[in-house]
Amino acid sequence: MASGATGVRTDQLSSWLAAVAAKPAIFRRTHAVLLTSGHLSSSYSVNCLLRAASIPSACALLLRFLLNHRLLPDHLSLSFSLHSCSRLPSHPVASVVHSLAVRLGHAHDVYVVNAAVSAYFAAADVTAAERLFSETSKDVADVVTWTTMVTGHANAGDIERAKWFFDAMPEKNVVSWSAVLGAYARAGKLPKARKLFDQMASRNAATWSSMVTGLVQSNHCEEALRVFSGMVASGVVPNGAGECRLSVRAAEVDGARCMGPPVCGAGAERGNERRPCDGDHRHVWQMWEYP
Repeated sequence: MASGATGVRTDQLSSWLAAVAAKPAIFRRTHAVLLTSGHLSSSYSVNCLLRAASIPSACALLLRFLLNHRLLPDHLSLSFSLHSCSRLPSHPVASVVHSLAVRLGHAHDVYVVNAAVSAYFAAADVTAAERLFSETSKDVADVVTWTTMVTGHANAGDIERAKWFFDAMPEKNVVSWSAVLGAYARAGKLPKARKLFDQMASRNAATWSSMVTGLVQSNHCEEALRVFSGMVASGVVPNGAGECRLSVRAAEVDGARCMGPPVCGAGAERGNERRPCDGDHRHVWQMWEYP
């Protein structure tokens, strides 16, 4: 969709605003363009821009324009801005936006809290994420908050802390199961990973892939191939991301010849086979290069 007065497409707006944010000298001109185009006519219109923006500096600039018009950011304005800091880590923007949320009375809004916790983890500020969770866990935290604590610690490499939050979760979901499972597998703690995997009441492609990818990343390639074979045998349809990592490494181990057939078979079933199998299955990574 085009943004008429600006001459900038909506899907390009984030990059455009980020470029503007780096040039304070043209703030006034940019402000005038957005004003005359109607983008600053209400909090709703600005929120639409914030939701589309994926770059923290672009969100910060929009919040500044919003405040200049004495239109106070609401919980959506702030959560959209914080989510941009999760996609593209920026601790300075995350801390400023979170501080603004506190000042405006949105400190205990669940959307703001969840976005802020995620943004702090993305910026590697585990202490801030922990502090915010402890301040809000009793009256605000929901399953998303708890899951973010599990995945955040797992991605940071603190498996025991991730497992503590996982065990304390009032309600577990597939994301939290996959996060802990993948963390154990990546660390090479196969008995614990297998125990957790066996405890799962149900498994989908995401949980199988977490196990497979974690094993590959910890250099347990043959075990990863065995798990992959079990996934295919169970009737679960593989997803591309996990198998791509697995397939590239599969070509590097002796087990590729005997364990390659399940990978090839799954790829062919998806229509990803690009050429006939030559029998040694060392071409399997090519099957996952395209969506």
